[in-house]
Amino acid sequence: MVRKRIRKNKFKRSMKDRIFFIFPLVVFLLKVSMRLMLILGITISFVFCHDWIMQCNALKIQQVDIHGLVFMKPETIKSIAGVHEGMNIFSFNLSEVRDRLYASPWIANAEVTREVPSRMIIRIEENIPIACVDVGYKFWLNEQGKIFKLKEPDDTFNLPLIQGFNIEELDFVGVSNSNYYPNKYLDAVLDVLKRARIENAILPINRLVKIYVDQDIGLSLEVKRNINEAQQDTVKVNLGFDHYEFKYLKLKQVFDMLTSRNCLPYVYSIDLNNMHRVVISPVVNTPHVIEKTANS
Repeated sequence: MVRKRIRKNKFKRSMKDRIFFIFPLVVFLLKVSMRLMLILGITISFVFCHDWIMQCNALKIQQVDIHGLVFMKPETIKSIAGVHEGMNIFSFNLSEVRDRLYASPWIANAEVTREVPSRMIIRIEENIPIACVDVGYKFWLNEQGKIFKLKEPDDTFNLPLIQGFNIEELDFVGVSNSNYYPNKYLDAVLDVLKRARIENAILPINRLVKIYVDQDIGLSLEVKRNINEAQQDTVKVNLGFDHYEFKYLKLKQVFDMLTSRNCLPYVYSIDLNNMHRVVISPVVNTPHVIEKTANS
């Protein structure tokens, strides 16, 4: 009887082969587990450090320094920025604080820095209103000649009113206006307003009531006869467009002359359009009639 030869099972691995196959897999899983545990440990450490930092009394803001304010109040800036004493110095993002400040139309530029452990520094450049522009709606005009804010009922600035512009002729802060281009009319208005804000100005800002822009004949001003009198009691001054330095000196001479003679209350207008003469028109039906032409 012939014995059949027992065939070797090719698919059955030996114990040695099994160990050789399983060992690398176990090593790989151990490495993965160790890395996961390391990541978990680092994450927990970060969370713990974050909580410790956010609750640390030594990192609470004790001082908020605000620089550059002209008319805004420090408490207003803190409220807009969302930064107050007692907050953790790392509890907010500086970029977000700047964005909140820029959202206020009164703020032209803002810089926010922190000095660890307990000091915040905010530097502000305000939009300073120098006049109110009436184009159907009333807007505040800043020192750069740009519109930056709609006039609100609770705005209390006593500044000159400008009339004669269309809204397309004005530039707005933060708004692209493809129809806007610099023009001599606005430059003339800014020149008058700049002269009104210097020390010992001939026509100081608190004496200017209204500036009317006529693109044919130039600027006409409504000026208080006396700074301390009501706005309604005004005299009209026609300036034109150019040679303001000379015209202002001439206007000062006229004002001094009229004041010394007690004639200013009876003057309706002073025309300085022509550089070679000054035309003074009296108020109609007054006991004193002034019909004098001052030749330069």
